[in-house]
Amino acid sequence: MQQLGIPNDPYLIRWVLDFGLFSLRLHHWRHSDDLRNPHDHAWDFITFILFGSYEDVSPDGNETMHAGQCTYRTAEHKHSVHVISKNCWTFLITGPERRKWGFWVNNKFRKRNKYFYEHGHHTKEQTGLRNHDNRTRNELYPWD
Repeated sequence: MQQLGIPNDPYLIRWVLDFGLFSLRLHHWRHSDDLRNPHDHAWDFITFILFGSYEDVSPDGNETMHAGQCTYRTAEHKHSVHVISKNCWTFLITGPERRKWGFWVNNKFRKRNKYFYEHGHHTKEQTGLRNHDNRTRNELYPWD
């Protein structure tokens, strides 16, 4: 089990079985990941939404994903996960790692460790968890 985010309040808890050529990942999204800047991945993947829903927030367009849906994403897909329901569970099947992953700040790639060193981990207040307050969509999705 791995907990991602701030140790006393992780945004994601995941279980990973890595077989080298592919991995199986069960994700429990407790709240949204970093909406300040989109990230990409080291591998292509298929994601199945098991329970709940989230919005895949991307500079290429947003897509709401609900339980029962599945989709394929390339490693280069830039996005953030904005959790809509209180708890969301997803199951991923990934391909082999084929690139370094990181965040995109003003359309410039930042390796994940450099990004976290420069920006720190996001807080719950930066996740969009309060998405029903008075913030504008532009404040929640700055690259729209």
